Amino acid sequence: MLVPLTRETLEQLIPRIATGDQYRYVWGKFSDFLRRLLISVVTVVVVWLIRVILGEGFGGLLLPIGIMGGFYWMWGPVLWASLRNAEYRKYKYSGFFRGQVLDVYITEELIGKEETVNSKGELVIVENRERRLNLEVGDESGFETPVQVPLKRTHQA
Repeated sequence: MLVPLTRETLEQLIPRIATGDQYRYVWGKFSDFLRRLLISVVTVVVVWLIRVILGEGFGGLLLPIGIMGGFYWMWGPVLWASLRNAEYRKYKYSGFFRGQVLDVYITEELIGKEETVNSKGELVIVENRERRLNLEVGDESGFETPVQVPLKRTHQA
């Protein structure tokens, strides 16, 4: 069943600024934190080098840039989660599908084909295939539809 949502309900469900749960999700793994920390350190070093080269005259401009760059490791997840929320909030209409998964199966889809000639003059056809996860979802009214996504390691249970 498709449940329509009013604009006010959508804005309550998907806030403009990221929530704590969204922040924790986007925070990621330890490697993500290290990447953000490295970006922060490099930004602070670059701002410091620019200050050394240009002198004290640009301190009013470089100080906010240095502070924002230095704390990127902390505010970066808020930015990325808020941008994700903005992506969902841009649509005029919204709704929730209320149903159940009827079937799950994996298929291989042909995504490309290359034809080449080997050294013996024989035609060699290479097919590029992608494994895809297929879900058939439906509701109590009899509506059924397939949903297909590329299979990733994170889909394995």
